[in-house]
Amino acid sequence: MNDDSNVSDDSVMHRGDRPDKAATIALIGKYHSREIAESLGVLADSLLARGITVLVEQATASHTGTPVEQRQWTSCDYASIGERADLAIVLGGDGTMLNAARQLARYGVPLVGVNQGRLGFLTDIARDDMLSSLDDLLGGRFTAEDR
Repeated sequence: MNDDSNVSDDSVMHRGDRPDKAATIALIGKYHSREIAESLGVLADSLLARGITVLVEQATASHTGTPVEQRQWTSCDYASIGERADLAIVLGGDGTMLNAARQLARYGVPLVGVNQGRLGFLTDIARDDMLSSLDDLLGGRFTAEDR
């Protein structure tokens, strides 16, 4: 994500919805990883506080350690994410991003990657910059790339 204020044209976003207009955001985490639970919780809480509906991919949800009765978000499969989400935020590394891209490509859901590992080529937001980058994204301060 760049700090400039260039907003891409809607054709790159596929759905015609820009992330700064997102009403429903999906969170997808590294497969079978409890390590993303803290980041996912912080991100989900921030989105919910903004009035955004949060969906969490099923396998990711099962590894958060959050009891079902305490969840303020909805757990769903990739098909439901594809049908309902305006944007998906992927927490993990490049492998997680590639898997999410494969699963959601047919739905045209834009993806943003938060790198939870050491080095990311596709996941370009560092975990420590996650919330400030979210502010930029939801504020329309981003440049979309069609990969």
